[in-house]
Parts: sequence; C-alpha cells; structure tokens
Amino acid sequence: MKTKKNSNKKSLKILLITVILFVVVGISFATVYSNYRNNLSSNVKNLPAVDVSPLKSGQDENTTPNGEASGKNKPGTGRTPTSDGSDKPSDGGSTQVNVTITSPTTQSISNFSVRSFINRLTTEGTCTMTLTSSFGQTISKTASGLQASNQVSACPEFSVSQDELSKGVWTLIVTYESGATNGTTTQNVTVE
Repeated sequence: MKTKKNSNKKSLKILLITVILFVVVGISFATVYSNYRNNLSSNVKNLPAVDVSPLKSGQDENTTPNGEASGKNKPGTGRTPTSDGSDKPSDGGSTQVNVTITSPTTQSISNFSVRSFINRLTTEGTCTMTLTSSFGQTISKTASGLQASNQVSACPEFSVSQDELSKGVWTLIVTYESGATNGTTTQNVTVE
C-alpha cells in the first residue's frame, strides 16, 4: 500500500512539473513573440510611404497623382529635369536604365513577339527592337507609348510576321531612349 501511495505521489509530481514547464515555456514564447511583433510594427511605421499606383495620363514620375512635385529632383540630388521629363546627372552625361527582355528565348516562327521593360516609371521615350540573323538579315521596329506600372515601364509588344523571319538563331537587341536616359540589352533567340 505504501508503494502505491509513493508511486501515485511520484506520478502526481511528474505531472505537476510537466504542466508548470509547459506554462513557463508558453509564457516565454508569448513574451518573445509579442516583443517581435512590437519591434516589427515600429519598424514598419518608420518606413516612408511608397505610391505604386500606375501613372495617370500626362503624369510623369516626378509628380504625385495630384500634380505635386515628388521630390525626385530636389536641389543637391545631382539630377536636373529635362524638357522630356527624364532626368540626367548634373554633369550633363547620360542616365542608364536596365532593359529586361521577358520573351522566351525559343519561339515559333508563326507566333514571334518580343516583350520587354525598363526599371523606371515613365510613359515617355521609345523602345527599339532589332533582330539580326546569323546570315546578316536585320529586322528593326521602334515604338513609343510605354505603360508604367509597379516600379517598371513596359515597352509596347513587338510582333514579327512569319514572312519577315526565317528559322535559326537571331541576336535580339532591345534599346530604350528618352532624352539623356537610355539602356540596352541583348540576347540570342532561336526561331523554330
């Protein structure tokens, strides 16, 4: 009988210690999580607001949607606005932008198109697509009217008809130009 009472007391002690341990761990976790959320919340409150809405017709990247200056061309920033709304370094040089081709590197001859974008919000400037075949044939097309959205601007899509193409490997060059701002990229494309 004495052993059964001691055994029950031991089991009760182990159960009680386990419950207390779970409560301590739970409270510790809740405290750490609460501190993490508070720090995260205070860090987010200190971030500047960013407007990622598409540009309205007639609005450039240097103005807010209600027409106020965005502050991108404030004195001391090394940038001066040009007549076409782009910016350039105050030393008179050109500003480079990244051009990215999003089209597949292997395409069908019957459905060939080129899509690309630049890493700047603007609706100004022109994009030029140049295709050069391995035997010297060149196709070049230029378009304006970029679509600005989500920190980038898409060049108009270039379509090339089946009559203009031949099967094989072509060098694709996409160039963006607007005043003193420009960029270019090159990739090989296989036409099947």
